[in-house]
Amino acid sequence: MAKGLPSFLIIFIMISGCLDDSITSESNEIEIQEDFWDSYSVVAPVDTGINPYHDHFQKNQSLPQSFLDEFGVTMTCELTQTGTWEERVEADRETCWNLITYNDTVYFSGTWIIGAMGEEGWSETPILDDPNDGHGTAVTGAVIDANPDAVIFFLEGFDGVRRAAEHPMVDIITTSFGPIGSIPVSGIEDDTEYAVNEMGKIHTGACDNTASTCVQDATGGPPWSIGIAAVSYTHLRAHETLRYVVCRGVVVKKK
Repeated sequence: MAKGLPSFLIIFIMISGCLDDSITSESNEIEIQEDFWDSYSVVAPVDTGINPYHDHFQKNQSLPQSFLDEFGVTMTCELTQTGTWEERVEADRETCWNLITYNDTVYFSGTWIIGAMGEEGWSETPILDDPNDGHGTAVTGAVIDANPDAVIFFLEGFDGVRRAAEHPMVDIITTSFGPIGSIPVSGIEDDTEYAVNEMGKIHTGACDNTASTCVQDATGGPPWSIGIAAVSYTHLRAHETLRYVVCRGVVVKKK
């Protein structure tokens, strides 16, 4: 031991090295979390409703309060995690579902899903998907499959396109509705044009599930929208559409 150097000072110096490592580690973790929230994607499906109880949407990490505040969340629902779907919904009616109004932006804790009503009176239970339908839940599941780190802003009801367009934190709006056969029905293209050309959003619109062309489809056909089509491996022919280009191919299953 060096002469004149107190033993307690030596001990303090040895311990201080451990303390510095701990502080540095914690600081790095905070920086990583902040860096993650410096870049994120908010996708807004506009559809029938969503089932936030679904296992596919559960996260180990909730959205940070600072993000929710910036997004304009007005209420948070702590959803019941046990029981059947019906039991869980009934258990949460008094604290969640019955309290939601058109003016609310709702965060479902334990998920990365924020929801709101695109139009009033769409369903008896706002935002929640009808278990006999499930279309909005399936569409949102496809979004999460493509980007597990996406933040979802779900709008219930087809008039939700404009509400999504006017939210400053929304990046992408996706819609998947319209008549069978892509029969041209005007209406939605006015809102999607507003979203893209005036509010700077990206809009993806589903083409019809039949072998119809998409150019005349009000959802996926306009030049400002990106048309999306599915390929079914249970059929011999499917189609893919991107704007005005229609390609048809033969899908042959391996024997």
